[in-house]
Amino acid sequence: NDNNLIIAKISEAPSIKKRVKASILLEKISDENGDWKHTTGKVLAFFERDAKTQELSYGDRIVFSSKLFKIKAPLNPRQIDFQNFYYYQNIHYQSFINEKDWHLLQKANGTDLLARAGFWRKQFLKILQQHLHNTKEYAVGAALILGYKNDLSDEMKTAYSHTGASHILAVSGMHVGLFAALIGFLLSWMKWFGRGWNRIKNLILIFCLFVFALLTGASPPVVRAVFMFSLVLIGLSLGRSPNIYNTIAASAFCLLCYNPFYLMSLSFQLSFFAVIGIVYFYPKIYKRWYIPNRFFDFFWKLTAIALAAQIATLPLTIFYFHQFPIYFLLSGWIVVPLSPLILGLGIALFAFHSFPVLAGIIGKILYGCIWLMNALIFLIQEIPQGLIEGLWISLLTVILLYSFIVMISAAFQLKNFRLVIVSAILLLGICLNFAFTSFQNQYQSKLCIYHIPKHSLMDISDGTDIYCFHDLTLADSLENRIASNNRNSFGLSPKKSILFSQASFRDKSIYYQDGFLKFRNIKLAIIREDFTNRSNHPIQIDFILIQNSPRINWTALQNSFHFKQVIFDGSNKLKSVNQWIKKCKELNIDFHYTQRDGAFVYNITN
Repeated sequence: NDNNLIIAKISEAPSIKKRVKASILLEKISDENGDWKHTTGKVLAFFERDAKTQELSYGDRIVFSSKLFKIKAPLNPRQIDFQNFYYYQNIHYQSFINEKDWHLLQKANGTDLLARAGFWRKQFLKILQQHLHNTKEYAVGAALILGYKNDLSDEMKTAYSHTGASHILAVSGMHVGLFAALIGFLLSWMKWFGRGWNRIKNLILIFCLFVFALLTGASPPVVRAVFMFSLVLIGLSLGRSPNIYNTIAASAFCLLCYNPFYLMSLSFQLSFFAVIGIVYFYPKIYKRWYIPNRFFDFFWKLTAIALAAQIATLPLTIFYFHQFPIYFLLSGWIVVPLSPLILGLGIALFAFHSFPVLAGIIGKILYGCIWLMNALIFLIQEIPQGLIEGLWISLLTVILLYSFIVMISAAFQLKNFRLVIVSAILLLGICLNFAFTSFQNQYQSKLCIYHIPKHSLMDISDGTDIYCFHDLTLADSLENRIASNNRNSFGLSPKKSILFSQASFRDKSIYYQDGFLKFRNIKLAIIREDFTNRSNHPIQIDFILIQNSPRINWTALQNSFHFKQVIFDGSNKLKSVNQWIKKCKELNIDFHYTQRDGAFVYNITN
């Protein structure tokens, strides 16, 4: 109900884009009589962006009056499933809150640890803004040093993603390791506390790591890394040398006990697989090539680490991102040496901010390092054929690939020929799976009418060829965002583009003229203008697609066509569609509305 008042607490740092997005924790809700009742649950809130909402931070309490909507499943095939994504964050509803629909009740309590960390994070961001005047350098610096990614442009994200360096823009276990090494180096100069100094030093280091985790947003990879380092340091303080695999398992177990949904978090999965890969594969790869020159040996170490992490995360990377950066080694040679320098300079800048001259020098060096890293990343992005896109594998293929990696690694480790045979069988299974999928794609015939608000888009797939029908105003970027995943998943080759307004088109088994389409044994009529005239000779077709909210005389339509189903796509106005749905129910006409039922997908049999 719009009149219900709800009191809620901002439960994580807001993200500022076109709107201010924040996860809020409900505390109280008013009933019809105005009485307050306790409630619970998380809601994804989208605030209208203004000066007031940009000041919101973790721990703030607000009161608002706005409808709660269920987060919907995607309406188009293979589109990003935000419902599933937020389900594993225990968020099932969202609300769009306008400027006049909310008020701030109370700023975050200063005694709240996370709120205090959020406050200091904002202060550190202001320091970075003072010294990193360029938008690109500030955005990358804020992301790398403090895990603040709100100011990263799509251009920056694309450049780092296409070069295989996007992990550097999210504070992860690598950053925690670099921070731990830096603090450990500083503490190593202090040796006047006697025999108990090592234990005290480890406790200080653990404290610093937890502070770093809080300041950078306490994401799952950071918490995992901090927990792992803490277990190792505690073991060393007790005079024990912990087994790294036991430490990894213990940290995963404890984190999953705290939040079982971490298991479905992409960052959690990639983080643990990368660590396991580096721990196991790095020594084996590195010792294969001895390089006496220290300079070249340093780059060989970076290469070995990158290869080890890539082996362990490759199946997951392809499964989630459907791409593979060819030049990830080149970007690794740049970001891995520069990122610890940038992180160290950032910490030094915060520490010496009160000394303007020294802070100015540190700020200029920091700016230069970030500028150099950005310039080299963009340079690598310009190299032709640097990215393989459109890769699509199933969950079964991911399981088979990891089984193969485990079996072949065990075969070499144990020198067991039987495991080699098992590995060969798994590899054969992967190849057969790809072959079967390719065979299916060669003989597919499918009609897909997507849902895009205010637009029309239809794909007809004939084997691996695709015919794309669209309206004149549909932007390529929007079309790719809606349809590219679906096309790639079926191995469809570059499209042939046809406007709905085009007079005629003919190619192979498809024929289109004046709003009538014939593909194999399917006939489709497309109505884009007012339809009021009755035909004396009914035409036998399968489907009618209605676009752009024309006036429809339903009696004339039934007398002009014999059809199975009528389809309303996203280009129609909601008011018109509601009237049509009511009429279809009265006349017992089968209908499909893409905004309600999702994209219309029809498999065509030859």
